[in-house]
Order: sequence, then structure tokens, then C-alpha cells
Amino acid sequence: HTNVCVFSKEYFYMSTICICPKGCGWPGEELLKDELAMGRTQITEEELEAFLYLQRTSFTPDRYDVFQHNCNHFSQSLLRFLGAKPLPAYIATLPDRVLETVLGRIVRPIVDASVSLRKLEL
Repeated sequence: HTNVCVFSKEYFYMSTICICPKGCGWPGEELLKDELAMGRTQITEEELEAFLYLQRTSFTPDRYDVFQHNCNHFSQSLLRFLGAKPLPAYIATLPDRVLETVLGRIVRPIVDASVSLRKLEL
């Protein structure tokens, strides 16, 4: 899972774009593995809000895909908008690297079915 912290808030995508005070997002600070400084932004909070408003149609529950349209894709898009460094390759390419394995190809249909069921519940 990835999120972007800016203006003392966490921004992330699970089934929708989520915003919460820094440290309160999923999976919680106690499970946080790494926190990477990605740079500073010249974007204002108002500009960020306008960007997020425009992105709301791209990051919806029905568009979520664990491998192809997930929190990493949202974080990449937001970091690019903020003028920050991109996600490190070891994070950005993780879904593709998983799908390149035999286990990834076996698990994908199961994960896709599970996500599809979850979408029906929303």
C-alpha cells in the first residue's frame, strides 16, 4: 500500500480517493514499513483539492484493480502533479513483477474474483 502525505494529510486510493490526518490512514502508523521523502511541492492546497476533484472519476470503486489500477497508480499520479519524485521502481513495478511469476498468474483470477465480489457489495 502507498499513500502520499502533504499538508499534514494522507491521500490514498482504496476504493475511492481517501483523505485523513497524517498517521491515521490505512494500514496505520504501527504497520508503516517505510516513509520516503519525495520532495517539496509548489502546489497549493487549493490546487491539490481541484486536482483531486478532477481525479475522482478515474479512481472509483469500479475502476479499482489490485494489479492494474491501485494505490500505487494513484500515488504516482499525485506525486507527478505535485512535482515530486516518482515512486521507487521496486514499488511501482511490484504488481507487474508479481504477475510475471507462476504464482502471480495462478492467484490473479482468485484476486480478481474477490475484488469483483467486493465491488458488488459497495
